Amino acid sequence: HRHVQSKLLLLLLAASRAAAWSDINVQFDEKPDEAATSGLATEALHLNHLTFDGNVLSSQSHAAHWIVAFCPHWWDPCQALEPVFERFSGEWQHSLNHDLLSSQVRFARVDCATDKVLCNEQDVQTYPTVSHYSRGRRVAMWQGGQKKDPDGLAKWLAKQLAGTAAGSAPS
Repeated sequence: HRHVQSKLLLLLLAASRAAAWSDINVQFDEKPDEAATSGLATEALHLNHLTFDGNVLSSQSHAAHWIVAFCPHWWDPCQALEPVFERFSGEWQHSLNHDLLSSQVRFARVDCATDKVLCNEQDVQTYPTVSHYSRGRRVAMWQGGQKKDPDGLAKWLAKQLAGTAAGSAPS
């Protein structure tokens, strides 16, 4: 009798799961975004107070250079700069990173709305701020907030990363 009840219970459970799965409707974009089709890794890493030191400030980091954007996610100038930073991230990482185990450059971002202490420790005084770290030390800082930020950031990145392997600006 218990054996029949167990089988019946399993059958009901399986049927309810099948019904739940049939309600799932997965939709795909008809037109994939350009970054996904170009093969570029456009995602800048999201770092916080737990992950920042071990990645960016470590002299033993897997990346020789870190470019880190410090911004609160809700700040308008940061929101405007985000797609530009993502594009530069993909272009530079694709251009410079050819080794599977290490990288010449990694791009990351820190949300100063949730990690204000980390942003203060890194001397972030205005938003957006982008810092260049090399072998665990900050070597340069760029501060935005102007309409010409994308051009200014592009020139700053080219200057900062000019000394890396294959150090010309990506096309």
